[in-house]
Amino acid sequence: LFMGAGTALALLFSWLLSGHLMRPLARLNEQMRAAARGNFNARVVPESTDELGEMSENFNRLMLNMTEQAYSLEKIVDRRTDEYREQIERLQILTRECQASEKVASDKVVMFFDLLDSMPNLICYRSRDGRFTGCNEAYARVVLGVPRHAVVGRTLNDFPDIFSQEIINNISDKDAKLFSGQTEHICDSLTVKCADGAMRTFCRTIAPVRDAQGDVNNVVVVATDISMYMDASKPVN
Repeated sequence: LFMGAGTALALLFSWLLSGHLMRPLARLNEQMRAAARGNFNARVVPESTDELGEMSENFNRLMLNMTEQAYSLEKIVDRRTDEYREQIERLQILTRECQASEKVASDKVVMFFDLLDSMPNLICYRSRDGRFTGCNEAYARVVLGVPRHAVVGRTLNDFPDIFSQEIINNISDKDAKLFSGQTEHICDSLTVKCADGAMRTFCRTIAPVRDAQGDVNNVVVVATDISMYMDASKPVN
């Protein structure tokens, strides 16, 4: 009889214990699984003030902190996204402005060379090292006998049939005076044998070309063919 009563009490105690422990643990485990799936709203209602109740409270506090941190992180991401969007928009505006400026600059360059080519004067540019940095079509065709694009980067020495060493020395000396700042412009006359074999005399004006800092980086030569006037001034025998 006593053994039967003991067994019954043990079973009753086991049933009560399982209900007191297992059901809260199962609910806590269920909410933890929900949190692991990304549900930050998972919460457990504490059913006691013992260790299980404390575990439930700690779980709830943990989920609350995670929710607040997630919300704060979301705000940071949204703010950064807005800042990046604004920067991208400003960059797009700047890119469009640069493209428009480049087009305007390109159009001005085209207009500049069209203007040079429309002038009857012969015009060329030379750098400090004596290389051609540009010219108009008249200079390239009449004096050098080559297309304009074939002139840039070459020197007077590349055209020995047109410029003798004496002429080269004369031109170089005058360029040096402009680059050194000894004078602001030079006017002279020069007779050369042009590409077609004809001897022509040119009245030249040479001036410095300065960059944005005021340094002379090129000289520009504007020449006018005065051969007919020179021939007209010769005495008739």
